[in-house]
Amino acid sequence: MAFLGLGCALLLLLDGGTIARTNTLALPRCLCGFAVGVLVMHHREALPFPRSVLAATTIEVLCLVAVVAFVANVPDPWRIACPALFGIAVWIFSYERGLLSRILLTRPFRLLGRLSYSIYMVHTLAILCLVNAAQALSPMLDRAILAKCSAAPWQDCFISEPHITAGVTISFLAVLLAGASVAFGLIERPWRNWSRAWVRSRTGHRTERGAVKGMAG
Repeated sequence: MAFLGLGCALLLLLDGGTIARTNTLALPRCLCGFAVGVLVMHHREALPFPRSVLAATTIEVLCLVAVVAFVANVPDPWRIACPALFGIAVWIFSYERGLLSRILLTRPFRLLGRLSYSIYMVHTLAILCLVNAAQALSPMLDRAILAKCSAAPWQDCFISEPHITAGVTISFLAVLLAGASVAFGLIERPWRNWSRAWVRSRTGHRTERGAVKGMAG
């Protein structure tokens, strides 16, 4: 898994050095993150972590600051290190010993955690819905809501005005959570339950065959 993660990171580095992939080399980007996750899962118990709430909280805060600072300020090609940094964050917060972890264990954050994959899956659709709605509303309101992005002139961005920003943010969160809830209930949960049942059935069959062979031997 370590070689898989490093190989995928090297491939992305040689092909422009950006982690922001949606089409070209998107699979190596996903495999890189998957490899980091598997490594964290397998080596979590072997790595020491303080039991003190104060020490754990300090580490969690420093980790959060490091992740935000890295994502906000570090340019390509150094952003290739994002999966490794996120893996460290997952390892730290998986112990759930600090105050930040306790906040994340409250009901609202647990709900967001349950919907997190569906949120990831539908967030682009939610953005497109808002853009389409803004394009339809602009003539009706007789004012511009969208403008060409300075960083990406081929795309439209929402105008940066306080009331527009607030309205777009609230609308986006509402559409995102509604869409994620529907996707979770109709797609993710049924398929997750089916896959788990299928794995249990296969594992049960192997266990039963092994027991029969053991008795026969």
